[in-house]
Amino acid sequence: FDRFQDGDRLGGAALNCAWYINQFGIATGIVSAVGDDEAGKVALAALDEARIDRRHVGVRGEPTGLVDVTLTDGEPDFTIREHVAWDHIEEVEGVAVGDLLYYGTLAQRSETNRRTLAALQDHPFIDRFYDANFRQDFLTPEIVSRSLKDATVVKLNEGEWMRVRDMLGIREECELLDRFDVEGLVVTLGSRGAEYFSRQTQMRATMDPVETIDAVGAGDAFSAVICAARIKRLPIEGVLNLACKAGAHVVQHRGAQVELPEHLTSAI
Repeated sequence: FDRFQDGDRLGGAALNCAWYINQFGIATGIVSAVGDDEAGKVALAALDEARIDRRHVGVRGEPTGLVDVTLTDGEPDFTIREHVAWDHIEEVEGVAVGDLLYYGTLAQRSETNRRTLAALQDHPFIDRFYDANFRQDFLTPEIVSRSLKDATVVKLNEGEWMRVRDMLGIREECELLDRFDVEGLVVTLGSRGAEYFSRQTQMRATMDPVETIDAVGAGDAFSAVICAARIKRLPIEGVLNLACKAGAHVVQHRGAQVELPEHLTSAI
């Protein structure tokens, strides 16, 4: 849960992305864990209501994950609690092989989760989408390098791209593509839009300025558009503007999980 001054809201990048992918008519499931507590029960009920497959969400003795969120001019600052249930994601047996595996960096802060993710990577997913989502100092060059190596598509925000360049000694986008055999790299630029790089093309999408009320979840909505396009075998170049519009819609609303307008969800 994300804890704001006015209350708690269910969140987390992977869940937010699943929430948005569902809105494009694509079935999703999540591999995670919650505590055997009231927050865990609320989370599981919310997954059922959203029709997100939760058969691989474990119930643990540790508390359900909690993140303290402070907003400054709509931009979030996160303080992430440690030693919570999602630090112990263990079950991967029987995971249905789907079109795309979405993963990030934060959950890899525990050795248990790194082993579980490695086991998931052994499944023959067509696409592996690495949405870096760096948080605090829960990352190492080894984790980032392995995550990039396993990915077919990578999404970084502008700050994350600069950190990756410094961390791994990369100068240009094409160098990342070649070193890690990545098909496509998306770099989001906040209110300035986004850039996409592949071996065949480079393009930039811009967007009209909007009022930012709450930016939490905007990047996840952006990622969901890219994921939905990959699942439906559409080129990223054709949906980059749409992804920017989805993110812009979310920043104008409170909360990380927002209903996207029909003109966006019907476009893929």
